[in-house]
Amino acid sequence: MSKRRIITAITTLAAAAGAIVVGAPASQADTGVVFGAGGFTSYHDDGDKVQVYDTEKDSHGVAGWIEIKQADGSWKKFPKIYVGTGVGTLVIVTQDVVRENADVKMVNCLQDGQGGQPWNCAFKIISGS
Repeated sequence: MSKRRIITAITTLAAAAGAIVVGAPASQADTGVVFGAGGFTSYHDDGDKVQVYDTEKDSHGVAGWIEIKQADGSWKKFPKIYVGTGVGTLVIVTQDVVRENADVKMVNCLQDGQGGQPWNCAFKIISGS
């Protein structure tokens, strides 16, 4: 699946989930996406939505999560979201991010099985305000 088709899918899915708001307040972090080896993880500050999507037709699942930068510089990791094997599989989870305006790290990894270890990870940080 091309990156252009994936970005179109993200936009469509986010709009369907009500995650995109035109004119969102400047106090919110940007919406962002990180592309990994087998899928992507996206974060939408409005509603604290995390999406993990498997884009590859292979035998590997995908895991994704977010981490929020704390005032002391450490990162608070939210629970991992596992998406089983299967191209086109999407999981959307609402996370309760209480430290608004903080930087958000999005992580996307390959993972074999619910209890497996994430590997071949990619991450991206989006800035809070």
